[in-house]
Parts: sequence; structure tokens; C-alpha cells
Amino acid sequence: MKRYTSQEIEEFVSNPLFDEEVLLNKNSFYPKISIVTPSYNQAEFLERTILSVLNQEYANLEFIIIDGGSTDGSVEVIKRYEKYLAYWVTEQDEGQTDAINKGWRIASGEILAYLNSDDTYVPGTMRNVAQYLIYHSKVDAIYGTCNIIDESDHIVNVWHPAQFNIRTLIRSGISTIPQQTVFFRSHVLKEIGLLDTSLRHAMDYEYWVRMGQKFRIQKTPYVLANFRIHRKSKTFLESRKQWQESCQVSAKYSNESKFRWIVGYWRYKISRLWPKFIKPFIFARSNKERIAVLHPMLELVRSTIWVTKRRLKEKNSK
Repeated sequence: MKRYTSQEIEEFVSNPLFDEEVLLNKNSFYPKISIVTPSYNQAEFLERTILSVLNQEYANLEFIIIDGGSTDGSVEVIKRYEKYLAYWVTEQDEGQTDAINKGWRIASGEILAYLNSDDTYVPGTMRNVAQYLIYHSKVDAIYGTCNIIDESDHIVNVWHPAQFNIRTLIRSGISTIPQQTVFFRSHVLKEIGLLDTSLRHAMDYEYWVRMGQKFRIQKTPYVLANFRIHRKSKTFLESRKQWQESCQVSAKYSNESKFRWIVGYWRYKISRLWPKFIKPFIFARSNKERIAVLHPMLELVRSTIWVTKRRLKEKNSK
């Protein structure tokens, strides 16, 4: 698995590196990949997102940007690259979920994905995705490892997702799949439809559950994307609302009794807590090392207790 340094990631999204002829002269030998980017007032990061797509230099790319009427300079950024876009629009919409659905209705690719306007792909993502799906014809959707990056494109952590398991996904109470790395075949969209517009935060989690109930989802050996955490992101500002929606989704799709759900959920959470927090805390060589893991460990425990209480109150849980 190829890993990229923070410097390599920063360089990849800092300047146009693509051959214009490759992007403008489509080559149908390659499967068409459609990328939808929902955008709203993210001018600070939007150009880096766009370049991470165009710099893939993928020969059969359909890139769609749906902007929700930005007023911060995002539209000017989009216009700089509009000749390479299959479609773009700036107009008021009903939020991120609605914007993604608008893009997917237009998309005509054999392979689909969406990339938020503050996240980025790593070099070679589309080539790896196309190659994997060509050689694994029975796989309907894929995902991979995801870097966690800051405002300056520096890697602060790496998200190593587990192999896909629908029961674990439902029990977890939140998406265990890095959304930024997901690509799926167009027949999946035709079969299960669009994202649920009643969801603002957990729409991807709910979609993976629906997808996993009918189709084969496979983890790949690749690092595919970068998930940006910053102080203006929904993940940072509205984490509690995200937990609430995710818990509702978990309750909706779970067919387990309350007791079995609690046992499975806590087993999953402890499996995450032990190697990342509990073990380092116990075997720390100094108090400084213990303090470094104490806060995130306590936060995860608190959120786990909160989700458990919330899940047990859901009316449709058994």
C-alpha cells in the first residue's frame, strides 16, 4: 500500500499538474468515473479539492460541482476550472445531501462517488479504483484507507477501516467506512436510489447500510483520500447531531434485541478502545503519555454511553 507524506499531498493539490489534452479528449477505453462535489462557502479549500480530482489525469472523468449559492469566492474558483467540468451550477439548494443527489441525477459514469469541497484524493486514486473494479467484476462498491489531514494538508492521523461487515456497520451506530474513499458502480444507484434527504449528517452511513444489504462492498489495499478536519467543518461543529442521526439510522435497520445489540455494540467499541487508548494508557512510560490518550479515551467512552442510552430509547428497537 503506497503511503504519501504530508509534503507529497500538499504538492499534489497546490498547482495544476494535469495534461489538458488528457482531460478534454475522453478515452472510452477506461471506465467513466463520475465525481460529484457539493460546495458551499468553502473557498479556502475548494481549489485543492478540484485539483485533487483534475490532477488524477484520468482519461475518462466526469466532474460535476453543485454549489449552493456560495458568497465567499467559491464561484470564482469554480470558473477557473469550468472548461474541465462536465457540469456545474451555483444556486440555492436544501443542503449537502440535496446537492449530492442533484449531481448523481446528472452523472452518467459507470463508477460514481462524491467528494466534499474540503476533502481531497491522493495521487493515483482513480487509476487504482478503475483497475480494482475491472479485475473484481463481482464487487459492487469499494473503499480504502483514509488520511486525516488538517487545514494545511498535514497528516494528523490515518483511518484504517476494517473489512466490511453489515452487522458491525449497523451495530456501530456510525459509519465505519471513510466516505471520501467510497466508489460504487452505477447499477447500485439505479437499484437503491439516492441519498435520504431527511438526513443532514448520517446520509452516507444510511446509504452504506442500504448498499450493504443488497450488494458486495469490499475494502481495497489502497490509501484513496484525505479527510480534512477543521474548525468550520460539520464534523467538528455538529458532532452531537451526527451521533443523533446515526443512532436513529442504527435503530431503523437493526433487527436484534436490545440485549444482543448492547453486547455486540460494546464488544465493537472495546475492540477499538483497547489498542488505541486503554493499552497505551496502561503501558505508558510517563504521565505525559497517559494524559495524551486520556482525553480522547474518555470522550469515546462518554459517546458510547450516550449512544447506548439513545439507542435503547428508540421506539422501533426490539
